[in-house]
Amino acid sequence: MEKISLIDLDILQEAKTIMKTKFPAMVGYFLEDSEGYISVIREAIAANKVEQIIAPAHTLKSSSVHMGVVALSNIAKWIEEEARKQAGEGKNDINSFLPQFAELEKVFAETKNTLPAYAA
Repeated sequence: MEKISLIDLDILQEAKTIMKTKFPAMVGYFLEDSEGYISVIREAIAANKVEQIIAPAHTLKSSSVHMGVVALSNIAKWIEEEARKQAGEGKNDINSFLPQFAELEKVFAETKNTLPAYAA
């Protein structure tokens, strides 16, 4: 996977402009919700249930892009698309998700450490 910038500052600034004083709280909600979606994906992988990956990956992809967290969004997009493809083909190759899921967790940790500085 190609290394891309963690945060798109133009999108982030647009979100700040729209949300105004609510932006710091939204960052907190985003991080909390994202942690939950990642946990659900982790549980689906552990349970070997590819179809249960789709919804949380989709939501994580969408919410991340709206906050300007493009790296997280792009990885979640890959995971969602692969899960949809496998579910549509009746496959359940959970091992194919492991490298991208590890990257997702790493990028989320970086996001969690970086994004709050932009909320001020």
